[in-house]
Order: sequence, then C-alpha cells, then structure tokens
Amino acid sequence: MLNCKKEGYRPADFRHEITIEGTTLTADDSGGQTEGAWTEVGTVWAYIRSSADREAIFADRKEEFVKHEIRIRYIEGIDATMRVRLGDRIFQIQSVVNEDERNEFLLMRTHEKAGS
Repeated sequence: MLNCKKEGYRPADFRHEITIEGTTLTADDSGGQTEGAWTEVGTVWAYIRSSADREAIFADRKEEFVKHEIRIRYIEGIDATMRVRLGDRIFQIQSVVNEDERNEFLLMRTHEKAGS
C-alpha cells in the first residue's frame, strides 16, 4: 500500500480528478510524421501546485504560460509526449520524474497556456 502521508502529502491534497491524454504519430506523404487525435490514457486523482509564470515569444507574438507541478500515484508509461486535462484546461507535460525511483509517485512538470 502506498503511503500518501510520505513527505507531507495528505490524501486530501490529491483532490483534482485529471485525465491523462496521449496521441499517436502517423507517417505522412512527405516522409515525416503527423500527430493524431488526443485520446484518454487514464483518469486519476492528482495534487496540483502552481510554480511560476513565464513568457515566451512564438512567431513574433508573446505568449504567457503558467508552470505547474502535478503529482499522481505512480503509473508506468506516462511521459513528456502526453498532456493532462482538467476540465477545459490543458497542461502540456514537460518532464516526468519517478520520485526517489520508488514507483510510488510521479511528478509531472507542466505548463499551461494562460487564458486557455
């Protein structure tokens, strides 16, 4: 049994029901790959903490992002090609860390486009 009280996590902290989504890549006519539709990988309870705001310049326009750390109980196969959905909000996964390599918790560092 996993201990949610470890490191100061309380079961009540895992109060957001999130959906983890993945996509498939398919070959296109020019020899590259095209991203397919997002599909649900699973729904889990998560602890979400905002960590910082950030601005980036894309094609001569400024976009604001909010960084979040999303912690869930360990699930094998979650990686940075996936995303997290919370209602209408989308969080792009930047990195996934198996905390202490114990297969108990995953920490996903994400960013969310401001205003999305």
